[in-house]
Amino acid sequence: MSQFRSYVAIWTTDPARPEITQQGELLACGPVKDVIETAAHPIPAWVTIAGFADDDTAKKWFESVEDQVDGTALLFPAHPEPVWWPSEREGDRPEWSGRLSPPQERLGVFVSVWADITHLEPFLDYAQHFKWTVEHHGGASLGSGPMPTVLKGGPGPTAMALMAWPTSEAAFAWYDSADYVPYRNNRHTSSNATVVSVAALGLADEGTHR
Repeated sequence: MSQFRSYVAIWTTDPARPEITQQGELLACGPVKDVIETAAHPIPAWVTIAGFADDDTAKKWFESVEDQVDGTALLFPAHPEPVWWPSEREGDRPEWSGRLSPPQERLGVFVSVWADITHLEPFLDYAQHFKWTVEHHGGASLGSGPMPTVLKGGPGPTAMALMAWPTSEAAFAWYDSADYVPYRNNRHTSSNATVVSVAALGLADEGTHR
C-alpha cells in the first residue's frame, strides 16, 4: 500500500462509488460488513475509505465527487510516524511498522471508528498507547486524529480512527484479546464510539458479523 498522509471516510445511507480523479486511492467502498460498537452515531449503511498524499489533494478530490455522495464525509490524518510500542515488547514490532508500510495481506477489512470524547486526558492516553496491540495481533493502525475536518454533512465526531485487518475474524480476535481489553476498557470510560467495518475493494465477504 502507498504511504498516505490523509484519509477520507464517508458514512452514508446511500450506495455510491465515487471515482478517484486526483492522486489517491479508493481503498474500500461498500456496505457495512461488521457492526462492532454503536454508542456514538447511527450505523451507516455504506462506507467509503480513500487515501491521499495530503489534505489539499483529498479536498480537491472530494470537491470533484461531492455531488455523487451523501451523508457525512470526514478528513483526518494518517499516522505521521511509527506507532508507540512498550519498550519490553519492541522486539515483537513488525519490520514494516518502522516504514509505515503495512503489507497488503493485512488490508482485507477496514475498520472505521467514530468517537465522541467525554474525558479528554484519559482518551488521549488511550489513543497514544493502544495501537501497538493492533500491529501485534495482525492488523494495521492507519490513521487517527481529534476533530476531523467535515467535508460534507455533520456534525462530525470529536475523533476519528482507521485500522485494517486481514479478516473480520482477526479484528474480533484482537478486540477481545488480553492485550487490548485493558485499553478498550479505558476507552469506554473516556468516550463513546460507533465502530464499523467495510471490505477492501475487490475482496469477497469473508468475515463474520456479530
